[in-house]
Amino acid sequence: MRAPLAFAALMGIGGAVLFWIFAPHGHLLAAAFLGATEMLIICTRDSPPDFIAKWKRGGDGERQTGKALARLERDGWKSFHHRKARYGDLDHVAVGPGGVYLLDSKNLHGTLTLEPEGLTASYGEWPGDSYSFSRLGATLKREAKNLRFRISDATGVVVFVQSVVVVWGEFLPREVEQDGVIYVRGDHLADWLVARPSRLAASEVQRIQAGLEAEIIVGPAPPLLGTSG
Repeated sequence: MRAPLAFAALMGIGGAVLFWIFAPHGHLLAAAFLGATEMLIICTRDSPPDFIAKWKRGGDGERQTGKALARLERDGWKSFHHRKARYGDLDHVAVGPGGVYLLDSKNLHGTLTLEPEGLTASYGEWPGDSYSFSRLGATLKREAKNLRFRISDATGVVVFVQSVVVVWGEFLPREVEQDGVIYVRGDHLADWLVARPSRLAASEVQRIQAGLEAEIIVGPAPPLLGTSG
């Protein structure tokens, strides 16, 4: 947004100068024009386009999930974030005594429900005021299967990778399963993972965690456009 806002500021200054020089009572019109330009810039800056707002919400959700997973380190869990997938990226991979989990974070507005077509966000009473992530579950299961094969090839450990959608927002159930994918409310994630029964020996957990740390199982995803580092 910096370039458009800078251009608007220059146009505002230029217009104010023209009013000052050529218009009757130019100093008053120039001041009013500058004030209107300033208000426009402030409103635009504080209300970015929807696609930018969605990126910010998504990033906030991933950070919240990362904080929840970090609390589990004392229980033998380690989490890895923003790893490369066949298409896009893997938000989080959590590995601990309770197994391996591939997690996708969703930070959504509206009322969130799990419908037959998938996780659905409703913003109003009309059918058009809702959106369903109809392909989310299938995509996540496919990536979990690919991750399972990568873990087996790199470490020799054969393990099932559970697909999980971490939901931040007005989602009523603490956890619910649909078509093999578990949807967990974000504020319940840490407790839910700690409560998982042990599925891996300590040596297997260490081998998988070491493989992810060394990036021999799956490497980091490329940075998002417009970011660095």
